[in-house]
Amino acid sequence: MFLTPEFLAPRLEQINNSQLVLIDANLPVETMVWLLENCTAPMMADTVSRKKASRITDALAQAHNPHLHTLKLNRIEAQNILGQELGKDLPALCKRIHELGVSNIYITLGSEGVFCSGTPFQLELVEPTQVSFPPVPPKQVVDTNGAGDAFLSGVAYAFLQGVDFPLAAKYGLLASKATIEVASVVNPNLKDEFEALYNPTKLMTTTKYEQIPLNIG
Repeated sequence: MFLTPEFLAPRLEQINNSQLVLIDANLPVETMVWLLENCTAPMMADTVSRKKASRITDALAQAHNPHLHTLKLNRIEAQNILGQELGKDLPALCKRIHELGVSNIYITLGSEGVFCSGTPFQLELVEPTQVSFPPVPPKQVVDTNGAGDAFLSGVAYAFLQGVDFPLAAKYGLLASKATIEVASVVNPNLKDEFEALYNPTKLMTTTKYEQIPLNIG
């Protein structure tokens, strides 16, 4: 059974009563358009792969007055959307995506960490803040499969704990680290890792991040 607008429409009240809605680019474009136009709950999206990344931006472009709380993608997926090598064009790419209706963007960069662009929920800013975080080194690299999905799960967990952009990226990086350290694509102890390591108050007061000027060229 496909998740079509016709299938989801009778369930819209339940969807909108959710604390958070997660979608990815495996959904049909028409379904994502419908969700972007009708879902009032905060919604986060994952681009999934290089070939599917443009589905989300296509849906954003087609939707009437869309709003997406968070978009997570990696370097290759971002390059596919941009249509060229990223180089120093991350701010320019994020500007284009923000204009489509996305509030917060996380571009994972492998060994270089993550580039973030968005508006801290506690601040009233007109222009997005763009920051970068270095990766959290794993004790050992066992399997990198699932690291990207784990990153978004960390960001989602952070949001549900009241930690929004940009510090949610720290949760994502720690989730990726925990996943890389095991053979499974999902660390069976990830919940315990969150509860043991993720202290919102400590992250708020001790995390340092690099401010990235908006005019990088």
